[in-house]
Amino acid sequence: MSLFEIVVLCLLVAAVVAVLALRRAGRVVLASRMRERVVVTTKQGATFAGVLWQVDTRALVLREAQVVTGSGEHSLVDGELLVLVSDVAYLQKP
Repeated sequence: MSLFEIVVLCLLVAAVVAVLALRRAGRVVLASRMRERVVVTTKQGATFAGVLWQVDTRALVLREAQVVTGSGEHSLVDGELLVLVSDVAYLQKP
């Protein structure tokens, strides 16, 4: 194996480690908010309030969820609400 190939391999390994560390850091941030009340606003403009129950790399699960209207009124959602992470504009703690 040439020196160039070794350097390229080391750079690839470093990039993979960095990506994995960043993904883990994102999960830690959300995990610290588990079982707490949050407000989720989607990129489409819908807003939901509820207890952040479960999180993975693709979705959030809210329990005791409510739809929050522009006037501030809340309507209960039946069951759990699943929101795809790709649809989330932002998440906040009230």
